[in-house]
Amino acid sequence: MLLSCIGGTTFLWIEVALSDFGPLWLVAYRISIAAVVMVVIWQIRGGKLFVQAVSCAAIVTLVSICFLTTILPFLLISWGQQYVTSGFAGIALASSALIVSPLAHLLVPGERMSIRSTVGLTFGFLGVVFLISPAWQTGTYGPHFVLGELACILAAGCYALSSVLISRLPPVDPVGLTAITLTIAGIVVFLAALIFAEPMTRPSIAAMSALGLLALASTAGSNLLVISLIRQVGPNFLAISSFIAPLIAVATGALVLGETVALSDILGFLLILSGMALGKYGFRHRDRA
Repeated sequence: MLLSCIGGTTFLWIEVALSDFGPLWLVAYRISIAAVVMVVIWQIRGGKLFVQAVSCAAIVTLVSICFLTTILPFLLISWGQQYVTSGFAGIALASSALIVSPLAHLLVPGERMSIRSTVGLTFGFLGVVFLISPAWQTGTYGPHFVLGELACILAAGCYALSSVLISRLPPVDPVGLTAITLTIAGIVVFLAALIFAEPMTRPSIAAMSALGLLALASTAGSNLLVISLIRQVGPNFLAISSFIAPLIAVATGALVLGETVALSDILGFLLILSGMALGKYGFRHRDRA
């Protein structure tokens, strides 16, 4: 429930922060602040990462997780929300639950899809198509709106793949894993911002406050919660337990920012939710040590 509340309000904070921060600078500061906090906590706890020696493949997986949990989705969402509402972004990220199931079926031992989960996946996929179809059909929103929609959907795919990769890592300290992934991502994005982003103007108090919430709650806190849950219960259970976040995202966007909630958003989310409900008990979950 806590993770859903954080996830649901994240898109509101992004919308507020984007008023003064460009997408690249917003991601750079968001990840860097969170990385400093998590590294300090990790060092206080002893600074250990893996329980035992690991292979080169595990190191490659770790680096891949850095890009898939922070760099790519944060950039995609921050860029996409310049053109779509925070409510749409929240609903779009719910589709990560649909992507996790087939990935876990293929890549995670013990996570197997059943006929029921396959039917649920089909319903959910139709919901995603319904969600983005008005922009394609009418053409009135412009190309950037469509690209913004696709960016949010692609971010959901990044989260889905990263959750599967996290579950495949050898025994690891979740605090250390969060600190390492955020540190690597922070260095990469901050250097990119220095090279490619335009100089920033002085941000407002509201934008700075939103950045602080994004860094501490939505980045450091939620990444730690996500990694801990995935290691304990698996990627499928985490994905299907996060359906509350889109409702919070839509509600906060409408109430605080005055965003219009389109009928296609509601119907698309209902289809995605139906697919998630069908798939909730449609996989066989392995026991974890």
